[in-house]
Amino acid sequence: MEKPQEYYINKPQRKKGYDYDLPGAYFVTICLKNRRNLFGKIINEICELSGIGKIADKCWREIPEHFRNVGIGEYIIMPNHFHGIVLMYDNNTMDQTYALDFKQVKRELTIDKKNIEHIRKMHKKLSVVVGAFKSAVTKESNRLNPEIDFAWQTSFYDHIVRDDKGLEYISDYIRMNPLNWNKDLENEKYLSEISEDERAKQIKEYYSKIL
Repeated sequence: MEKPQEYYINKPQRKKGYDYDLPGAYFVTICLKNRRNLFGKIINEICELSGIGKIADKCWREIPEHFRNVGIGEYIIMPNHFHGIVLMYDNNTMDQTYALDFKQVKRELTIDKKNIEHIRKMHKKLSVVVGAFKSAVTKESNRLNPEIDFAWQTSFYDHIVRDDKGLEYISDYIRMNPLNWNKDLENEKYLSEISEDERAKQIKEYYSKIL
C-alpha cells in the first residue's frame, strides 16, 4: 500500500526463492548522536518526516541501486533512529548468503576456516552498506542544513534474522514503532521517567524475543 510522502513504513520485499529459514537477512538499528529528534515528529501515531528524514528515506531506498545483491526489507524512520532489514543474496542467483552468527560458529565445529572467512566478509559487507548509507545522509543533510551539524552515533546494532518467525516478529516491531513511541527506549522523555535497571530489563526482554 502506498503511503503519504510524509512518512514511510515499507513492506518487506519478500523475494521469490529466498529461504528465510537460512540466515541471510540482517535487522539493523541506527541512532542519531545524542538522540536528537532530527528525522521528524510523531503526530497521531505517525512519524511525519522532516527534510532530513526524507533524505534518509531516499538514501535507504537507493541502497539496492548501489550495492550488487543487496536488497531492503521493511524499515521505519523514527524521530531519532532508524530500523531496517537488509537482505543479502549470492552472486547471480536468488539464494541468500550465509551470514551466520559468530556465537553459532563457535558451537558448530564442522564449519571450516573457509566458511568462517566467508561469514566475516558478509558481515563486513553489511558494515560497508550501513556506513555508505550513514555517510550519504550525513553529507547531504549537512550540505542543505549546515547549521544543524547532523551526526550519527558511531556504531550501529545488527541482528541476524534466522527464520520466518523472526522476520515476522521483527517486521511487526518495525511497523509498531510509531505507535509505541511514548515508551520507546530511544525516546529521551520516556528514558527520563524510568530507571537504568528498568531500561536494562526492557532491553533484555525485547532481545530475548528475537535471539
